[in-house]
This record gives sequence, C-alpha cells and structure tokens, in this order.
Amino acid sequence: MWKSKDSYSMWGGSDLLDKRKSLGMSQLVMSSSLGVSHRMYCYYESGQQQIPRSIELSVRWMERSSSDVIEPPSGSLSDFDRERIDRLCDALVGIEGFDADSDRVLSQSLKEIEYLLSKFD
Repeated sequence: MWKSKDSYSMWGGSDLLDKRKSLGMSQLVMSSSLGVSHRMYCYYESGQQQIPRSIELSVRWMERSSSDVIEPPSGSLSDFDRERIDRLCDALVGIEGFDADSDRVLSQSLKEIEYLLSKFD
C-alpha cells in the first residue's frame, strides 16, 4: 500500500531512540505503548522502515503527558461541569471507527477523563 509523503515522520531512527530513552522505556514497552509489534518498532528505530507520522505524534503525546503533572483540583464539580464532561465522554465514544490510531487515542482520552473525574468523587 502506498502512502503519501505526509504520512511519514521526518524523524530518523536515532530520533526515535533518543525519545524512547528520554521516556525511560525499553523497546518492548515502547512498542506495546504505541500499539505496534516489537519487530516493527525495531525496524523504525534501526532506520530500516520509515516512521509513520502517527508514531511520531504518539511519542510526542507520551513525552508531553509524562512531563505534565496534574494536581488534583480542590473543591468539587458543579452539576453543570459534570454534565459538560459527561457529554464530552459520550461524544468521544460516539466517534470511534475512523481508524485504529484515532480509536486508540480516543479510548485513552476517555480513560484519562474518567481518571480525572474519579479525583472528585
């Protein structure tokens, strides 16, 4: 299957290696986190295969989320805030099926929102 040039990252294997090391992950953990086989991840990191843009974006998200420390908010949510968040969660569930990468991001986003909401209970 042919992909457009925009489907691939400008990163090389060494860039991916540096990012993985900065996250403190093994190749196996990183590949599992990205939803690719260990073998395919090794191809990316060794430069034998081009790195898809979706992998780059996922790694960037992992970097950002690993450095973000979310402090639990003080107080409680209003009924209005709770309703808005519930609607957002319902919308996330309703748009699955676009592609596997998007579904994975949406699923993870929903889990993160539910985790944050649990801080208020």
